[in-house]
Amino acid sequence: MSKKRLLSGHEYEPMSEEWRARMRKDQEAYSDTILRVLPDGWLYPGAAPKFLDKIQNFDFRPDDVVVMTFPKAGTTWMQEMVWTMLHNPDLDNPLGELSIWHRSMDISFDMNCDGRTLNEMQMEAFAEAFEMMCPDQKEEDGVSLQMLEAIPGKRVIKCHYPLQLMPKDLLEKTK
Repeated sequence: MSKKRLLSGHEYEPMSEEWRARMRKDQEAYSDTILRVLPDGWLYPGAAPKFLDKIQNFDFRPDDVVVMTFPKAGTTWMQEMVWTMLHNPDLDNPLGELSIWHRSMDISFDMNCDGRTLNEMQMEAFAEAFEMMCPDQKEEDGVSLQMLEAIPGKRVIKCHYPLQLMPKDLLEKTK
């Protein structure tokens, strides 16, 4: 199988048909387009290269806080605490009533959609928020990336990517 290179310098390759067939027995979400990112062997959906490369060029701001965790390690709880400390310390900010999905965007969301639209995933409220925040923009260019760009002020950004796949200056540029 031929390897290709990401802007981060990592190589990736598609998984074999035999491997994907085995995966289809256990789950359906990403069985058709799974890639292995090397040298560490991380598995990601087929849309990963497009969005991992976009993240390399994403404009992280000095006042951004990136909540970077392993999946299922208390990420949402951490997002809520950080967002509340930054934006709602007196618990009176009306934005606190919004879903954490709207207040603290997941920068890996676009990759996980793997080409599916918000309506296909039955995420109508999120689609409405995208339309409002990013008029005339296309979902295929990255919903969370574009919404993050549209958020003024301090952003709390959720991320499940390993630090190695993020921009090299992330730790110097953000909190």
